[in-house]
Order: sequence, then C-alpha cells, then structure tokens
Amino acid sequence: MRWMKLALLFVPLNACIYYEGGECDDCGWDDWCTWDCDDDPVDIDDTGAVADDTGDDNVIVLDLSLTPSEAEQGAMLIGSLKSGGGEDLSGVSAVEFSASVSVNALQARAEEVILSLSVAADAEIGPVDLFLDFEDGTTAFGEAVFTILEATEPPDTGDDEDPC
Repeated sequence: MRWMKLALLFVPLNACIYYEGGECDDCGWDDWCTWDCDDDPVDIDDTGAVADDTGDDNVIVLDLSLTPSEAEQGAMLIGSLKSGGGEDLSGVSAVEFSASVSVNALQARAEEVILSLSVAADAEIGPVDLFLDFEDGTTAFGEAVFTILEATEPPDTGDDEDPC
C-alpha cells in the first residue's frame, strides 16, 4: 500500500493533462509530454456546431461535399471530396470522420481530395461530420458531409460453400 502512495506522488511529474473542454495544461517538459497543445481536437457542442472554446483561429468551417454522399454499413467506396467555396485542397494531409468511417487512402488535389473509404459493419446510422487537417496546421470542419445507411444485405463473409 505504501508503494501505491509513492507512485501517486510521481504521476503528475510525467504526464500532460488534457481537459475535455479543449484546454491543455502544458507541463513544460517537452521530452516527457506526449500531448501537444497545438494539436487539440475540435470540440463539437450539442447542436453539432464547432465549439471553439480555445480561440484557435486555425479551425475553419468549410462547405464540403462528398460524392457519393452516403453508403451502407460495411461498404467500401471511393469518393471525391470538394469544397463549395473553391478552397485549394491540395494541402490536405489527413481526413477523419466523426464516426465509424475509415480513410484507407487519400490523394489531395487543388480542386478535390480522392478518398478510399470503409464504413464499419456496425456503424451507427445517420449523418457523419468530417475533419480535414492541412499541412500548415489548419483544421477544417464539414458538418454532416456523409450519411451512413442501414445495410440492406448482410455483408459477404466469404463462408459460402463452393458448389463444385
């Protein structure tokens, strides 16, 4: 029991603390910290809008459209992401969805980002938000850019017997 008390004394010395409100307490020991305050995730409030509590000017909201704009649970697809405002998308370094959609590969171009996507078989049905990270550190947010639909057929498991 005594070793547990000693261990608890040293916990604050070797970790950065991230608070849910989007604020980071930088411990100042860069060699020990794994959390970089500049990489705070974007917070979304109850309405689904970006809640920029930190005053970070690097978060922007874009009018994004993804074609196709919907897919069934368990689907794999190739999509084209475009900006309605004509923003240059060639600097996109990462794309993330707010739920159960994985980006397998991406190719950023000035007018579009080509994406290879996988939707989880157990994904929650409904609209999905999208986050873009740019090479310059800017993060962009697109609200309800994609919709997950209920699977109409069960996914093929490959367990079918060979009729031959």
